[in-house]
Amino acid sequence: QKMNFGFSSGKTKKTGPSKKWTEREIEQKIKEFDKRIEEAKEREGDVEVRDCTLDKAEWIKDEARDFPLAERIFREAYEQSGGASKKMEILFEIILMNLEKNDLDALKKDVTTCKQLVEDGADWDKRNKLKIFEGVYCMLIRDFKSASDLFL
Repeated sequence: QKMNFGFSSGKTKKTGPSKKWTEREIEQKIKEFDKRIEEAKEREGDVEVRDCTLDKAEWIKDEARDFPLAERIFREAYEQSGGASKKMEILFEIILMNLEKNDLDALKKDVTTCKQLVEDGADWDKRNKLKIFEGVYCMLIRDFKSASDLFL
């Protein structure tokens, strides 16, 4: 099943695993990702290592549905990232997971971090996406006035 977020530049996001994965299959797939990351560390640059790490995190989030592990790996990729816009993309993935878990404290922390990144020079697209996430957070904490201001 796919969900189309209107703010994701035409991309569709999967909302569930493509199949029922066994623990053994999950472990095997994670080992494959780890091998690709190690190969990227040996043969390629930092950007390719980060991209492989992101692929691993996205797979764990979407297919294995292991949010704590996925968040940890997304945060590794965040640390490997240089620019504010890429860091915000990674935080948006974490925010989506925290929305699914309804973890308001983590949402507040990551939205605050994104606000700082906007000031550090994120592009207009990321600023607009942040307004949406911040508005959703405001609705969850029942601050409808702030949410309406953000959505207008």
